[in-house]
Amino acid sequence: MEISKISQLKMIVFLITQLAIAYGQATCKSMVSQVKVYPAVNEYKNWNLTQFFTGDNLQYKFDSDPSVFKIRPPFQEIATQKDLPQQIGIDDPISLKPYYQDSNGVWMNQFAFIDTSPDQGYILYYATGTPLDNNVVPDFQQTITIVKNEPFIKCFDLAYLDSETFIVDCADESLTDNPDSIVNYFYIVKKTDTDPVVIKQNRIRTDSMRSYKTLSRRKIQYHDYTIWGTNKRIIIRGAPAYVTGTSDNLDTNSILEIFIVDSKNQITNTNMFIDRGQIANDINYSGDHETFEFKLIDFDVTANGDIYVLDASNGIYIYQVQKDKNNLIYQKKIETYTGIAYAFDVNYRLKRNGERIKQLAVMYDQYILIKEGDFTTGYATPNIKPKFPAQIILSQKYILAVSNNVIYQYSVDSRYLIGTLKLFFKAFVVNPYEPDLVLLTNTVSQRYLISYGYLTAHSSISTGFGSFKLQAVTEKGEVCEIPFEFKVLEATDTTIYPLGVNPFPEVITYPADPFKLSVMAAGPNLKYTNLDGPTTGVNVRVYSTWDLNITGVVLPAAANVVYSDLLVDKTNENNFYFLLQTTDLNITIYYCQSVSTYDNQCDCKIQDRIKATVDIDRSKSSWDWYSGYQNQITFYYQTSPFTIGIFVSDEGKTDTIKTITYDSTNQLNQITSYIFTQEGIYVVQQAKKSIDYYFQIFPVETKFTIDEALVKKQGYVGTWAPKQVFANKEILSQIVFIHTDDYILMCDYNNGFTLMKQIPVLTGAEIDVAVGKETFFIVQFIKATKQSLITEYSFEALNYIQPIKIIPLYGRYQFQSPLTVDYSFETGFLFIRALDTTAQKTVILVYQPDTLQHQSLHKVIETNELIPDETPFEMCISGEGQMFIYLNDKKQHKVLALLQDALMVLLPNVKEAQYVTKLDAGIQLSNNFAGTDKVSIKYPVKFLNTQSIPKIDEKALEKDNKIKVGSSNSQQVLPLGSDWYQGQVVHFVAECQSCASGNVTVRDLIHPISDKLFLDQPNDVAQFKSYFVYLFDKKFEFVDSKGVRQPSFFEFSKAQNEYCTSISVSGDYIITGCFEGTVNRVYITQCTDKLVCTAFLQGSKDVAVVTNRISKLQYINEYLYILDSNNIFPTTYQGQMHIYRVAVSATAWDLVDYKGISQTSLNSQFPVYLADFDVTQFQASGKTYTLIVVSDAKSGLYFITQLPDSNANKNPSYLGSYPFNLYDFLNSEQAGQFARADTYFYQTRYLKNSGVTANTLQVTLLVTTNNVAHYGIIVGLNVADIATAGAQPQTKLSTVPFLFNQYGTWDGLNKLSLTATHAAISYTNRASVLTAIYKIPNLSTLQATTSMIPFSAGLSKTFATAGLTTFISILTVEKDQPYLQSNLAYDSDLNTLSLLRYQVDSQPSLIIKAGSKVSAQEVTIIARNDFSQSSGKFNIQASGGESSGSSNWWWITLLVLAGIGIVGGLGFFAYKKVKGKNIEQLQIFNNQNQKINCDEQKIRVSHELQIINDFLKILILIYYGDDQKQPSFNINGYGLFSMKMGQSINYNIRSPQLYQIYIQ
Repeated sequence: MEISKISQLKMIVFLITQLAIAYGQATCKSMVSQVKVYPAVNEYKNWNLTQFFTGDNLQYKFDSDPSVFKIRPPFQEIATQKDLPQQIGIDDPISLKPYYQDSNGVWMNQFAFIDTSPDQGYILYYATGTPLDNNVVPDFQQTITIVKNEPFIKCFDLAYLDSETFIVDCADESLTDNPDSIVNYFYIVKKTDTDPVVIKQNRIRTDSMRSYKTLSRRKIQYHDYTIWGTNKRIIIRGAPAYVTGTSDNLDTNSILEIFIVDSKNQITNTNMFIDRGQIANDINYSGDHETFEFKLIDFDVTANGDIYVLDASNGIYIYQVQKDKNNLIYQKKIETYTGIAYAFDVNYRLKRNGERIKQLAVMYDQYILIKEGDFTTGYATPNIKPKFPAQIILSQKYILAVSNNVIYQYSVDSRYLIGTLKLFFKAFVVNPYEPDLVLLTNTVSQRYLISYGYLTAHSSISTGFGSFKLQAVTEKGEVCEIPFEFKVLEATDTTIYPLGVNPFPEVITYPADPFKLSVMAAGPNLKYTNLDGPTTGVNVRVYSTWDLNITGVVLPAAANVVYSDLLVDKTNENNFYFLLQTTDLNITIYYCQSVSTYDNQCDCKIQDRIKATVDIDRSKSSWDWYSGYQNQITFYYQTSPFTIGIFVSDEGKTDTIKTITYDSTNQLNQITSYIFTQEGIYVVQQAKKSIDYYFQIFPVETKFTIDEALVKKQGYVGTWAPKQVFANKEILSQIVFIHTDDYILMCDYNNGFTLMKQIPVLTGAEIDVAVGKETFFIVQFIKATKQSLITEYSFEALNYIQPIKIIPLYGRYQFQSPLTVDYSFETGFLFIRALDTTAQKTVILVYQPDTLQHQSLHKVIETNELIPDETPFEMCISGEGQMFIYLNDKKQHKVLALLQDALMVLLPNVKEAQYVTKLDAGIQLSNNFAGTDKVSIKYPVKFLNTQSIPKIDEKALEKDNKIKVGSSNSQQVLPLGSDWYQGQVVHFVAECQSCASGNVTVRDLIHPISDKLFLDQPNDVAQFKSYFVYLFDKKFEFVDSKGVRQPSFFEFSKAQNEYCTSISVSGDYIITGCFEGTVNRVYITQCTDKLVCTAFLQGSKDVAVVTNRISKLQYINEYLYILDSNNIFPTTYQGQMHIYRVAVSATAWDLVDYKGISQTSLNSQFPVYLADFDVTQFQASGKTYTLIVVSDAKSGLYFITQLPDSNANKNPSYLGSYPFNLYDFLNSEQAGQFARADTYFYQTRYLKNSGVTANTLQVTLLVTTNNVAHYGIIVGLNVADIATAGAQPQTKLSTVPFLFNQYGTWDGLNKLSLTATHAAISYTNRASVLTAIYKIPNLSTLQATTSMIPFSAGLSKTFATAGLTTFISILTVEKDQPYLQSNLAYDSDLNTLSLLRYQVDSQPSLIIKAGSKVSAQEVTIIARNDFSQSSGKFNIQASGGESSGSSNWWWITLLVLAGIGIVGGLGFFAYKKVKGKNIEQLQIFNNQNQKINCDEQKIRVSHELQIINDFLKILILIYYGDDQKQPSFNINGYGLFSMKMGQSINYNIRSPQLYQIYIQ
């Protein structure tokens, strides 16, 4: 089957793209400017060289010899090479093969190959080994002569049937039996075989369905696998098409044959084969099956038995042997690329998170295609010009390709050529699961570690300061280099060494989100404070660790807690599950939430309660859990010495879903410990000396037993007495660590068990293992001698596991007994309870993995007390970016938060009244080690003052607002003024007695004044006379100024695939831009005042020059200006502008006199990304000129002068195009403003044209941006040579008289709506959208200094849809009153946006619903936005209304006004006061007397109340004692209040007492 033309085109475009990328990678780039490092004595530290440089096939070197540092190339010999037996000579080794586990492809470190012998035969050479020999070079000194003195026997390939048996594929080419065909044989050879005569007698003849007189190459692959419980042993044999044909004329009738192997290694011919007829039938080929072409290049079998077959031209076919019959089943076909495929490989990649992804690589001429899961990519490989036979091999994240005796190494994750291996090799094999390569030359065997290349530091002695340059050299000789400074430290050195890193951003937008604190110095337990002495102008706050204030629940007493655990919610790292078991054996699971990463407030609720029957024993790991979908928790709990229960907790309900049970009559079956991972459950039974691994629980338990026989067979030499299994259940969870008496065994279970490494441990020591992403810690403690040891090992390369450092305790810290250790599964951070022998207090040592030893002590958490040895101590940890820690010493307990990377907040102390302020930011570093000097770091910082922090002047508020409320029951609107607050306020909130009932509220500055109008998603909007015209895909509709939809609409086209994108209005004409496929079209529609619309003449005209989409149209004085760009993300592609004159005849209109504006016409050396344009006209030299300004998103503005009427035919002339670089101008001393390197200049509009004076035209522009202020710029243009050169912008004549402050750190959108007096600009933080209203200053009275103008009002909406950039907002002003029409409001019931008309006020107003019910009272008003809030107080003066409260009144009665008829008696609340008690909790019960959890500050309407459709007005009776001078319970006004479903009501309890409210 042929790939479709479209697929071919896509692939060709894809290939061209990759070739372009490859061309750009022929150079090198330094990733950092300098490096300072401080390794310790005897520490090994490896840096991936890609951390420092990028580029293709870089060669690395030093400018001088730093003895401490070594460069390890991408191919590094892992051990000393071994000599091959001399008789091999210079012949080519045939078919080097590893012995591997069929279930997973893991190498057993046994290898074999065959070679011709001098006596007309073949010898099999093999090397023995165990899985532990993964860094041992194989020694091929053992041989078996399989053929001797038989010149017509030719052998092609071999495979292992088991560790002791080989199968060799050979053929007799004497043609004695059949003159037309060779005779095929399988030789079954055992390691014990010595006589080739006997071997020949046992060979098996296998006739073929193809007749060949000779063959030079053939491949066999043996595979033993289990499918659906049925074991299969198959051999596949096939000769590639370039052998049965030629390299230039491939055989089109290839065949693959499948044989069955029985338990006695006997081979059976079957009728299973894959040829062209079989494939043609399977893929439903419609042509003649005899003419279908099958050109076999290669095949491979995966662990599950899938047979992948590579065809030279038609992709990859996948087959499988049927589970219960010897029949082939066709699975599917994978389309690849249209060129000739030379080689392929298939593998499974094991991600660090446990994900298993299928990989596929196909080699073409100068190109490699990669498929990983559903993702397809590829590499241009200009150096690889393959010939048959070719090779390509996948090894996890690496790809190896062979061409002209060179091995090229690539990465799946990047497009760089990492390195090459240029040796005269004869054969090689690559480990599919470890970065491991075994290679044969004609004289030696070698073994290589595959990597990106490393810079390694190691020294056995300390040194002084040294320096060198690390250099990367390209194939063309280009050199990149990075200067290094270093010093090798003593292990116990506590000095703080600066790293020369500026931790502060160059520019800070204030207010700003916290910044991740860069590592600025090396040293243990670093602490950060502001600089001592004079202020730097910047207050630096560093958030690293803090105590959490738990609210919402009352935790049990610390002494009653016997077990604890934490589990971070994977959907939100600020939330976590918290488990406590108490002395009564009961288990409570809490769900706790924090608002932000550095919030110390944590609100908790009870998730579940479990009645347990036994204590959870931390030493036995008898509890484990993980979080699932929507607060569902699965937990594993040892319910007895012989059982493990598996449970699911969902919304307080716990169900048992499985129980693992052992025979309790046999005491050897007692469970010593167990651990759960993503892969399964390991159960240790120490008395039986075995470990059961359950890799399947449902529908039936399926387990694998690890016992002494298994580990001994794989090379273990120690005592087998398993005590405990350690693993990281989140990262590489298939790797486990088994603790025995004398070793830690590092093992891998990936569809089969493999012993990877044995690490000796201290005899009699308490042991713990903490497993991180690239390294793991082994913690050992001998109680009797207080010997404390932490060793860190690297396992980034699973075949090169090595200790990298012993963590120092600085002679100050000593582990406490019992050894108390925990770690974060997500980060590998290690936490150990220890004694600070200097302070004589207990501390928690926190170690960071995979960092330099001098920086590994990340934090010392103080407990501020001495907790004696043997005192029970609870500690548990969970989390990644933010780790939560629970500590309990049986006297007190607390939860802490610790950040993996500290956060830094910078606050300017100087309140400058300017946009850009230059200040110095400084920080001081220290630690708690005596004699260690503090280090100060100081760098300049630019602050951008966005004026986004709300501030209320309480004195001005109180002075300006002495509100008098009338007694009328009609609504009163009382303006509050605007002089008492500053900043960019989005919402105002009032709190008072009458506020809870809604009788007193504050109206926001932008508030809706129309009903919701539901429209389909509009694409654009414009104003037509007094109406708004909304453009949809194929029509436009009208909405009046009150937000009412009009019955008039106009439909352009009924074409199914036509869509309209932009609209503009000129007088009675509405111009729209649409597209149909690749054709862009302009429609002109004529409409009357009564909204009767008809197509103007022929109605539309195709615009062939528009290659993308029409994003903006403007018609002025017979000229149509068309912008062809991405109006949402202008930098997606280079835009163009097209200018036409609209010529009108009696029967049609046409577009003539074309002018295009693009990078070429603008004479720009760089790409131009057009974002917007505007036009204005001016008089000069007696003529009328048009000045076009075009915004380039990346550089600024271009000015083009147009003379529309230069001759009688009205053909326009264009007089020059001149750039005005806004980036350079704004950052100049003259302008004194700022633009970032990544600032985009979006929309530009003329605000004023001052005309020509003294040969200078002065125009005022507004330019919006994405991440800095929006600038009002006066540009002066020289028009002295207007007739020939046009208007030329002059920087020296230009100023920035005002700017609109952006909204904090939110991104500005390419959306601007403008009137003569106001501007609407929108922002997003990716979750919400805010449209801000700015008041344009009086352009006639602008000052020389720049005025900062914050927005006067803002409308913010949280988006529940993906339409963050597709909303519509249009601003109008009617009689000096601004209005906004926008569809920002999202209606969750209809799942759509609704259009509303909003009034934009200049000041907030107090809204009184019924003045007669409002008494004199104090009002707290809060001004709020997304960054901060501020509050102030004022008083209401009332003529009468609600009583302010009395200590002697006994009751308040509020009636249930809605819902009584529906829910019967719902609504009666009784009260109860417990006098003299001061209980800080409000209790609510439902009608089953079940308690509803809440606290004294917040009560949520629970599901018991959700039967109310709208709202519930509630009767409350409250008793106040005579001895109280003020109410003990204040419900914000004591009056009628309503609760909508899901609404939170805030309660302010001044003297908390116990109240029980019953819901009947």
